Amino acid sequence: MRIHALSMIGNLISPALASMFMAAVGPWPPFLLSVVLILTSASMIFLVPESLKRDPHDDDALSGSKLKTSLAQAFKELKKSASAFASVSMVVVLLITMLQLSLVLSTYQFLSQFTSKRYHIPIADTGYIQSTYGVGFIFISFFIMPWITSALVKPGAPAPIRFDDDRRRDLFLARASYIASMVGTFILGLSGSIPGFIFGLIILAFGVSSEGYLKRIATLYVTAEQRTRLFTILGLSAIASDLWLSPVLAALFSLGMRIGGIWIGLPYFGISGLCIIMFLASLFLRLPAYSRIDEESDSNDRSDSQ
Repeated sequence: MRIHALSMIGNLISPALASMFMAAVGPWPPFLLSVVLILTSASMIFLVPESLKRDPHDDDALSGSKLKTSLAQAFKELKKSASAFASVSMVVVLLITMLQLSLVLSTYQFLSQFTSKRYHIPIADTGYIQSTYGVGFIFISFFIMPWITSALVKPGAPAPIRFDDDRRRDLFLARASYIASMVGTFILGLSGSIPGFIFGLIILAFGVSSEGYLKRIATLYVTAEQRTRLFTILGLSAIASDLWLSPVLAALFSLGMRIGGIWIGLPYFGISGLCIIMFLASLFLRLPAYSRIDEESDSNDRSDSQ
């Protein structure tokens, strides 16, 4: 959750820095600096220590035919990946993941062009709107949401919103986040002024943490060894969703600009509709009685005791 928050903070503060930099030195220095920063961050992946444990069966596999072993291993990995999504709840998680990118686009890539056209301001100045949202996101993520998450499991919380464990609390917060996202994006599409638009962004800030809650829920259905595979599949799903989400939002933006009036906010109305779908899909999520990691730990403890 904290890693996701830090990533969002970087995305939301950087536009204001880029706007100030562009106003001072032009567009090319910020572009070259971004290339250097990307290359630097990419090279740092080699500093991450390897955590994969050596499998003793790999030595036996190497003694056979390399082609046969590679095909068998690939088929085995494919079966493991498919088994991670064997339940209905995991299919729902995958469906929601394919829609969540719309929230990122609404506050990051798409926002600059939309606010520039709607409120008739230079694109270079739209970074300040994003960073205003970033400040609100920081305050909500690091102060308000931690207080809410801890308050929901305390005995003094009201009965309707009091939860005995973190898993039910996370599911409740995920569903609440989709509602906040739905309301926030609807306000963004409806607002005719910049202050109203910023108010919608603040409401939306309460909902963008839904991705973190969803991933925590997804880990309940897999073992510790399957976590990396799970996050990889979810990441690929989110990337693949960009193939249709970006063109759809672009089409809604063009259509809204042609119609005019209140329909200028058509792309955000569309995202609000996707939030409704995500909320309805989350109602089909069913928490397991025990997480797969807990079951794995219990079985290991029994084996050690024997």
